[in-house]
Amino acid sequence: MKRSTISGGNQIYTEQADSLYSQLYEIYDQIRNEGKVEIFGDLHFEIVKKIDNKKQRIAKLKGNTIMVKIDAVALPKSALKYMIAHEIAHTFTKRHTNRFWKIVETIYPNFEVGQKLFMEHGKLLCDPLAEHFDFDR
Repeated sequence: MKRSTISGGNQIYTEQADSLYSQLYEIYDQIRNEGKVEIFGDLHFEIVKKIDNKKQRIAKLKGNTIMVKIDAVALPKSALKYMIAHEIAHTFTKRHTNRFWKIVETIYPNFEVGQKLFMEHGKLLCDPLAEHFDFDR
């Protein structure tokens, strides 16, 4: 596994980044092994302090990389799984359409559980919660 770093980060950030990086890849590998959706190519993770200079954004798909804010280390595993499923669904469609939510549900059948935890914990990480995650169906 590649060691993660945060530019200008200190030892605590590096340890948090390593922990988050490990969790993300564990969940991603689980999703790939389940084979519910075919993920073309490999997705990678980049741990960052900010995304697009927006405090409220927690994750973003950019090319084949899912950028994840370091603060996500505080999220429970089911919320992280929801976040990854959400970003994987964006590889198929950019907008939050019915098709998008069906892909999320295919990847994570009980995604509402992770979504709820993501919302609850996300409010503690940043307020207002990520505009990227538009939960309206």
